[in-house]
Amino acid sequence: METSPTIGVSDIELGGETTLWDVMRATLRAKEAQPSASVPPTILVLKSHEIVAELYQSSEEPQTLLIRTVAGIRKMSLNWRDVLEMLYRASFLTLLKMEGTAVIFIGERVEDAGHATVCAMKWTSRQFLQAPPRGAKFPETNDAIFQSFRLDNEKVCWISEANTALQFSF
Repeated sequence: METSPTIGVSDIELGGETTLWDVMRATLRAKEAQPSASVPPTILVLKSHEIVAELYQSSEEPQTLLIRTVAGIRKMSLNWRDVLEMLYRASFLTLLKMEGTAVIFIGERVEDAGHATVCAMKWTSRQFLQAPPRGAKFPETNDAIFQSFRLDNEKVCWISEANTALQFSF
Protein backbone atom coordinates (compact mmCIF):
# COMPACT_ATOMS: atom_id res chain seq x y z
CA MET A 1 0.00 0.00 0.00
CA GLU A 2 1.46 3.35 -1.08
CA THR A 3 1.26 6.18 1.43
CA SER A 4 0.64 9.77 0.36
CA PRO A 5 3.46 12.24 1.00
CA THR A 6 3.30 14.15 4.28
CA ILE A 7 5.07 17.12 5.80
CA GLY A 8 6.38 16.12 9.18
CA VAL A 9 8.23 17.99 11.90
CA SER A 10 11.54 16.95 10.34
CA ASP A 11 10.49 18.77 7.11
CA ILE A 12 9.75 22.01 8.97
CA GLU A 13 12.90 24.03 9.50
CA LEU A 14 12.72 25.89 12.80
CA GLY A 15 15.44 28.09 14.23
CA GLY A 16 16.19 29.19 17.82
CA GLU A 17 13.02 30.05 19.70
CA THR A 18 9.84 28.29 18.63
CA THR A 19 6.94 30.73 18.50
CA LEU A 20 3.54 30.20 16.91
CA TRP A 21 4.39 32.48 13.98
CA ASP A 22 7.78 30.74 13.46
CA VAL A 23 6.05 27.35 13.28
CA MET A 24 3.39 28.67 10.88
CA ARG A 25 5.92 30.34 8.56
CA ALA A 26 8.09 27.21 8.49
CA THR A 27 5.06 25.01 7.81
CA LEU A 28 3.94 27.25 4.93
CA ARG A 29 7.45 27.16 3.41
CA ALA A 30 7.44 23.34 3.65
CA LYS A 31 3.99 23.25 2.01
CA GLU A 32 5.24 25.44 -0.85
CA ALA A 33 8.21 23.10 -1.32
CA GLN A 34 5.95 20.00 -1.32
CA PRO A 35 2.53 21.16 -2.61
CA SER A 36 0.95 17.71 -2.89
CA ALA A 37 2.10 16.63 0.59
CA SER A 38 -0.40 16.91 3.44
CA VAL A 39 0.28 18.37 6.88
CA PRO A 40 -0.92 15.70 9.31
CA PRO A 41 -2.03 16.72 12.80
CA THR A 42 1.07 17.24 14.94
CA ILE A 43 1.59 18.50 18.49
CA LEU A 44 4.80 20.15 19.66
CA VAL A 45 5.34 20.32 23.43
CA LEU A 46 7.53 23.27 24.37
CA LYS A 47 9.56 24.12 27.43
CA SER A 48 10.85 27.70 27.41
CA HIS A 49 10.35 27.95 23.61
CA GLU A 50 12.29 24.71 22.97
CA ILE A 51 10.61 21.61 21.58
CA VAL A 52 10.83 18.79 24.13
CA ALA A 53 8.33 16.41 22.51
CA GLU A 54 6.70 15.83 19.13
CA LEU A 55 3.49 13.81 18.76
CA TYR A 56 2.20 12.79 15.35
CA GLN A 57 0.57 9.98 13.39
CA SER A 58 2.97 7.55 11.72
CA SER A 59 2.99 7.82 7.92
CA GLU A 60 3.96 4.14 7.59
CA GLU A 61 1.44 2.84 10.13
CA PRO A 62 -1.74 5.00 10.06
CA GLN A 63 -3.07 3.32 13.21
CA THR A 64 0.00 4.37 15.22
CA LEU A 65 0.76 7.58 17.09
CA LEU A 66 4.47 8.38 17.53
CA ILE A 67 5.81 10.29 20.52
CA ARG A 68 9.36 11.58 20.00
CA THR A 69 11.38 12.93 22.94
CA VAL A 70 15.08 13.09 23.74
CA ALA A 71 14.66 9.63 25.29
CA GLY A 72 13.59 8.17 21.93
CA ILE A 73 10.39 7.32 20.07
CA ARG A 74 7.40 5.56 21.63
CA LYS A 75 4.50 4.10 19.66
CA MET A 76 0.82 4.02 20.63
CA SER A 77 -1.85 2.04 18.83
CA LEU A 78 -4.82 4.08 17.56
CA ASN A 79 -7.13 1.29 16.53
CA TRP A 80 -9.88 2.22 18.98
CA ARG A 81 -10.03 6.05 18.95
CA ASP A 82 -10.14 9.11 16.75
CA VAL A 83 -6.62 10.30 15.82
CA LEU A 84 -7.20 13.86 17.12
CA GLU A 85 -8.59 12.60 20.41
CA MET A 86 -5.63 10.27 20.87
CA LEU A 87 -3.24 13.07 19.89
CA TYR A 88 -4.79 15.32 22.54
CA ARG A 89 -4.75 12.64 25.25
CA ALA A 90 -1.16 11.61 24.53
CA SER A 91 -0.09 15.27 24.41
CA PHE A 92 -1.86 15.91 27.72
CA LEU A 93 0.06 13.06 29.41
CA THR A 94 3.35 14.06 27.75
CA LEU A 95 2.90 17.66 28.87
CA LEU A 96 2.44 16.50 32.47
CA LYS A 97 5.49 14.24 32.27
CA MET A 98 7.77 16.70 30.47
CA GLU A 99 6.66 19.70 32.55
CA GLY A 100 6.21 21.69 29.35
CA THR A 101 5.23 25.35 29.28
CA ALA A 102 3.25 25.41 26.02
CA VAL A 103 1.78 23.28 23.24
CA ILE A 104 1.59 24.06 19.50
CA PHE A 105 -0.68 22.16 17.13
CA ILE A 106 -0.13 22.20 13.35
CA GLY A 107 -2.34 20.55 10.78
CA GLU A 108 -4.20 20.82 7.50
CA ARG A 109 -7.90 20.54 6.80
CA VAL A 110 -9.27 19.99 3.29
CA GLU A 111 -12.56 21.75 2.52
CA ASP A 112 -15.30 20.43 0.23
CA ALA A 113 -14.66 23.13 -2.40
CA GLY A 114 -11.13 21.85 -3.09
CA HIS A 115 -9.57 24.46 -0.86
CA ALA A 116 -7.57 23.61 2.22
CA THR A 117 -6.39 25.42 5.32
CA VAL A 118 -3.13 25.06 7.21
CA CYS A 119 -3.45 25.99 10.86
CA ALA A 120 -1.22 26.52 13.84
CA MET A 121 -2.67 26.84 17.34
CA LYS A 122 -0.93 27.48 20.67
CA TRP A 123 -1.91 26.91 24.28
CA THR A 124 -0.09 27.59 27.51
CA SER A 125 0.25 24.43 29.57
CA ARG A 126 -2.49 25.72 31.90
CA GLN A 127 -4.90 26.26 28.97
CA PHE A 128 -4.09 22.88 27.41
CA LEU A 129 -4.62 21.01 30.66
CA GLN A 130 -8.18 22.36 30.95
CA ALA A 131 -10.92 20.06 29.68
CA PRO A 132 -12.01 20.78 26.08
CA PRO A 133 -15.56 22.13 25.66
CA ARG A 134 -18.22 19.49 25.05
CA GLY A 135 -17.89 18.12 21.52
CA ALA A 136 -14.47 19.71 20.93
CA LYS A 137 -11.23 17.78 20.43
CA PHE A 138 -8.97 20.46 21.94
CA PRO A 139 -9.34 23.18 24.60
CA GLU A 140 -10.21 26.69 23.43
CA THR A 141 -7.42 29.08 22.48
CA ASN A 142 -7.16 32.63 21.17
CA ASP A 143 -3.67 31.98 19.76
CA ALA A 144 -4.35 30.53 16.32
CA ILE A 145 -3.22 31.29 12.77
CA PHE A 146 -4.95 30.06 9.60
CA GLN A 147 -3.86 30.16 5.97
CA SER A 148 -6.19 28.98 3.19
CA PHE A 149 -4.84 27.77 -0.15
CA ARG A 150 -5.64 25.83 -3.29
CA LEU A 151 -3.40 23.79 -5.57
CA ASP A 152 -3.06 25.00 -9.15
CA ASN A 153 -0.87 22.83 -11.42
CA GLU A 154 1.03 21.43 -8.42
CA LYS A 155 1.69 24.93 -7.09
CA VAL A 156 0.35 26.30 -3.82
CA CYS A 157 -1.79 29.41 -4.35
CA TRP A 158 -2.47 31.20 -1.07
CA ILE A 159 -6.05 32.45 -1.05
CA SER A 160 -5.60 35.23 1.48
CA GLU A 161 -3.16 36.55 4.00
CA ALA A 162 -2.67 34.42 7.10
CA ASN A 163 -5.07 35.58 9.75
CA THR A 164 -5.90 34.94 13.34
CA ALA A 165 -9.62 35.77 13.32
CA LEU A 166 -11.15 32.53 11.99
CA GLN A 167 -12.66 29.90 14.20
CA PHE A 168 -11.25 26.46 13.46
CA SER A 169 -12.62 23.30 14.94
CA PHE A 170 -11.33 19.75 14.91
